Amino acid sequence: MMTPATFRALHRRGDPLVLPNARDLASASWLRAVGRYAARLAGLGVVGVNVEDSDAEGRLVDPELAAHKVHAISTAAPGLYLNARTDPFWVGSPADVRQRTREAVARAHRYLAAGATGVFVPGAIALDVVATLARATRTPNTEAQTRTG
Repeated sequence: MMTPATFRALHRRGDPLVLPNARDLASASWLRAVGRYAARLAGLGVVGVNVEDSDAEGRLVDPELAAHKVHAISTAAPGLYLNARTDPFWVGSPADVRQRTREAVARAHRYLAAGATGVFVPGAIALDVVATLARATRTPNTEAQTRTG
């Protein structure tokens, strides 16, 4: 397991930690070669990538499109840790917390079904909502911990 100190140590001059990021259609098209590029990264020793589901204009993208990106990467580089970021609390028009929570959970489930290893929901979120999101979203890792722990 990586510790915060280990992760911090990866951020250094001369040999930085590099994470590709697909945040709009143009970058997704570039990464589409997504799967091929991710496979090349994995071959170079990269252990994980992050895929976002919002665009440069601050809008949530169609979750089906985002799921296709996740699937392309997970298929081409099955050993790569694929973190799917879902942004209902980060971008978009104001909505009530329950609506944003439902949207984040639905998107997380879709991305996990498409092959994501983990899910990240950014934003200033109250702890009770974080707890709800964690309970509602089971990643492959939490399933393994549940079975063995």
